[in-house]
Amino acid sequence: MPGVGHLEQRRGTGRAHAPFARLPAPHGVTLAWAAVPARSAPPATLRTAAEPAGRDRGDGSRARERRAVSRALLRTLLEERIGPAFALQQQCGACGSSAHGPLRVVGAVRGVEVPLVSVSYAHPVPSGDGFPGAAAAEDGIAVVGIAPPGATAFGVDAELDTDGARRAVAEALGTATGIREWTRLEAVSKARGSGLPGAGPDSAAETGPEQRIFDLEFPALSATAVLSVALTPARRAPGRR
Repeated sequence: MPGVGHLEQRRGTGRAHAPFARLPAPHGVTLAWAAVPARSAPPATLRTAAEPAGRDRGDGSRARERRAVSRALLRTLLEERIGPAFALQQQCGACGSSAHGPLRVVGAVRGVEVPLVSVSYAHPVPSGDGFPGAAAAEDGIAVVGIAPPGATAFGVDAELDTDGARRAVAEALGTATGIREWTRLEAVSKARGSGLPGAGPDSAAETGPEQRIFDLEFPALSATAVLSVALTPARRAPGRR
């Protein structure tokens, strides 16, 4: 069963404690998720890995809220593994902005291996005709992942499985595919450090021989969350099994 814990978010001079849930995962991957409060409005369509997180389809409060939740969750999990002497750094490889781009862990104590991390956000996508649990439709989730030691590539992506999300996926990919195919594409693109332009439904299969992809489903808020993880683990030394 997933473990439940509490993360601490610093807000000005006060502190807020929010629950989070750990998710069981293979290959030494650490996964957990937490709710992003309903005051963060849902996006109109799915966001791709190629679209900068700073380009918010709202007033920016959603981006600040989900960033606060994900950072607090990542810090909680990282401190368990490498201690508190680290910082989270974000930078876009294309434009150099620190407002979006992949996250990196920096500044750990010498001799402590710094793990790869990845973050994903999911909000219910409006369907136009409602969906189960519409009263909580503006709630979202933040999912964070920490790769096992020695991993060379890592990416996670999650979506809430709603009618609106399924329609948005079909429009984005141009085929009647499922949520899992979308999250796999996103996870692989994050692990590669690339975006989705030109990617087709078969791109998730175009992985290196060492890359592993696995999926999880778990109840989150009013829907089922679909989560995909792409991982290139540490290479084993010759002769080792």
